[in-house]
Amino acid sequence: MRKYIIIFLCLLLLLQNFFGITKYVKTTLNFLKKFPNLTNEQKLRESWGFYYDYLKFVKTNTNEKNIIGIPPQTGQWVESGSQVLNAYFLYPRKQLFAIPENIHKADYFMIYYGTDTALDKKYLGWPKFPVPVSEVKHPPEEIKFSLRNMTGKSNLNTLNPDVSGASRKIVSHKISEIDGTKTESIDAIFESSSYDFWFTDVSDEMKYNFRPSAEIKSNNKNAVSLAVEVDFGIIKAIFTSNPNKQFNKWETLNIPTLSADIKDFLATKKINPEYTRVSRIGLNINPFLNSLSDYGYGLGKIDKNTDTETNLSVVDSFYLYRRGTAYANTGDKEKAVNDYIASYFLSHNDYYLYLAVENLLDNKKFTDAEKLLSFSGTDDGYKAYLLGRIYFYNGYKEKAKDYFRKAISLDRFSFWSMQYLGKIFLEENLSAHAYYYLSKIDGFKPEDEISSSKEIYDLKVWAEKNYKTSWDSLILGDSYFILEDKIRAKKYYQDTSNIGNKDIFSELFKDL
Repeated sequence: MRKYIIIFLCLLLLLQNFFGITKYVKTTLNFLKKFPNLTNEQKLRESWGFYYDYLKFVKTNTNEKNIIGIPPQTGQWVESGSQVLNAYFLYPRKQLFAIPENIHKADYFMIYYGTDTALDKKYLGWPKFPVPVSEVKHPPEEIKFSLRNMTGKSNLNTLNPDVSGASRKIVSHKISEIDGTKTESIDAIFESSSYDFWFTDVSDEMKYNFRPSAEIKSNNKNAVSLAVEVDFGIIKAIFTSNPNKQFNKWETLNIPTLSADIKDFLATKKINPEYTRVSRIGLNINPFLNSLSDYGYGLGKIDKNTDTETNLSVVDSFYLYRRGTAYANTGDKEKAVNDYIASYFLSHNDYYLYLAVENLLDNKKFTDAEKLLSFSGTDDGYKAYLLGRIYFYNGYKEKAKDYFRKAISLDRFSFWSMQYLGKIFLEENLSAHAYYYLSKIDGFKPEDEISSSKEIYDLKVWAEKNYKTSWDSLILGDSYFILEDKIRAKKYYQDTSNIGNKDIFSELFKDL
């Protein structure tokens, strides 16, 4: 008992500078005194709640030599981003702060939605950048859904499991009549996810119908996509829709751009088809790449695949994505980009598109990267970050700054955008501006010359003298700036200016 208290207090004291963790000490001591006979596991669960169970899950699904990518220790990831806390449960596994530049060094990375799910969605969900993964392991998750009015499917036929990379158990699968309509229902429990296709043959009259659709109702959003297999004679390809977006409500899934997607896919892969016709129709159940950061809580396995030789007679978005990653891992960036682009036309998933753009940027093909990024119809923080990089590499620094700032306004945890802004301001000899952004990524310790230079060290010395007392008002200013309340943001930034170095802070925030 005494040993446990000492270890636990040491752990808490190590964490106290991060998030006021000392408030737990008194509560924990009172709890231990009140219930001295509980097992260590019961004490840990009582003290750390769900996070203790999550770390047990991570430990069970990794080995001691694995490297785990973790979130930043900020916002909703104060616990999951703490190397000290994690080491207490996961040692001797190593940890690294996961950012785009070093994620390939990890074997797994934490998928952690956040501690306060009542917050706006943009403050939740980790990771916040595309990660090349082969599968996601997660606590058992039950997916229930019903299907009706699928184009070309007989009401008497059920969908049949086809190819799957998931670990799941089918609880029930049946056809019944609901509100006068034949309805197929599937209930399955998943423990890992990648892809899980279910198909049925289409009727002859539907083989040339390129406007497929189906009505879906599921207990989970992002759980089901419509899947259509198109036969080109020499190869088959599976095209999928966007996933369902509703909870327990009927909605129609379709692929309105299927004809155009077929043409783009064939052109990208330089395929001359013998014919083009729909051969099967079905669903892809619980595909994790539909929305990785919204997944909840799990463990992503970094794709170390280098197999570029395996060729399938039926290709799908996930297969091309994995082969693209294999090409990237072996240094063949051009083939990687080609597979990522083809993968995008099969699913319209920005995840694949962003990975392709990353590889183009690595190859300094900035014009191609910008053209490819134009395919994306979304307006999220990572797209803005990628555009910022494109303009940065092309020498348009002001435009780059605009996009990096936009990325931060859309995603306050876009630390990679902060890093580039810091670098630009250093080049412009605006040290205070640089420190403002670079100080926010200090916990990452990214492998970049700008984060370990003498100039940054000098800035930290300056900050300790002029910056620390104004920290609270600066944080409030940041918060209101992110919420686009510029009037209040300006007030708190002005308070910061009055407390700290007035000239420097006035210059830093004058654009407000």
